[in-house]
Amino acid sequence: MKIKRFFQSTDKKWTIDNLYKGLLFTYLLEFALLIWISYGQLKHTTETPVMWQSIGILSMLICIPLGFKVYSVKIKALQKFDSKEYQTYKLSRYNYWSIFRMIMILLPTLLTVCWVNSSSAIYCAGIGFLAYLFCIPTKKKIIQELDLEENEVV
Repeated sequence: MKIKRFFQSTDKKWTIDNLYKGLLFTYLLEFALLIWISYGQLKHTTETPVMWQSIGILSMLICIPLGFKVYSVKIKALQKFDSKEYQTYKLSRYNYWSIFRMIMILLPTLLTVCWVNSSSAIYCAGIGFLAYLFCIPTKKKIIQELDLEENEVV
């Protein structure tokens, strides 16, 4: 199949360790960015129109569950592939959908924290932080979600 040949011919070596380290670094970097921006925005006292505040909060309330659902559906679809033949493909797609889920949580949270300059921003940032904590990967979780066995891992 074309998919198999494409992902096996890439020069990037997809292993569980590389994927775990890369995703963990990305999560921690974006989490630090989220905290830094939230801290800076919470110190401002300018008023934003109620409409922008409502849009920010609604976008967060829609995007966070949507990000988790899309991620869940796509990862379940990856489990249908044979582990040994499509391992590189599964790992690269796992990386892609993990970053997608991260962005679906991070962007609305940042927008909400930037637009809402009241005590509601603290609650919105807390919701975003909590949702973001559920995304932190572990090697065991990666192996379990991709339906791999530890002896199959490259």
